[in-house]
Amino acid sequence: QPIESCTDENLATLTLDKLGKLLRNFGQFVSDERLLPKYAYASPGALYATQLYLELKGCAGLPPAIYYYHPVHHCLLPIASLQPTKDPVFRLHFVGNRQAIEPVYKNNLREVLEMETGHMLGLFDELLPELGLHVHQAALLRGALPEWYQGSHDDDYLGCYVVDHQPVAASRVQPELYLQMQQPLPDLDAGLYQYQAGELHF
Repeated sequence: QPIESCTDENLATLTLDKLGKLLRNFGQFVSDERLLPKYAYASPGALYATQLYLELKGCAGLPPAIYYYHPVHHCLLPIASLQPTKDPVFRLHFVGNRQAIEPVYKNNLREVLEMETGHMLGLFDELLPELGLHVHQAALLRGALPEWYQGSHDDDYLGCYVVDHQPVAASRVQPELYLQMQQPLPDLDAGLYQYQAGELHF
């Protein structure tokens, strides 16, 4: 369902109704025609092990707090109270639940959780401009679990992202491309190669 735009592009104009319509896209969609619930974003193995927390101050008429978004019941559960600030604050925190993926993925658990986080951020990138808002990577990208987190100490903190009205600046960083060959080919030995200037370098 389309989200009504915030015409003055200000977090203070974000209503609870608009926030709810935004977050609805991150919850389960259940249908009698499908065996399993569906989501609007992809998840490796369809495990949906990345948890979404919102840090809200002066937004949507809600008390300043950390909220957990429950994707099944589509509700915000307050986790920890915060001190109010002069300006509105809207931050996204992602935490990966390792126990949810360990039975399927034995290795590279953090990478799997980061992939799902990327899909969620991609959906925010698509939806937030309808509200005149954008999502930015915050300085705190990795690290220890926040003090307010009530889950397992083995879970992964996947970073904090800021939501505001500032457009996202284009990145000048060029990605590095690698190719890993598990089996040799007639003109290519097995191993890890870096792709540069149209050529593969061993």
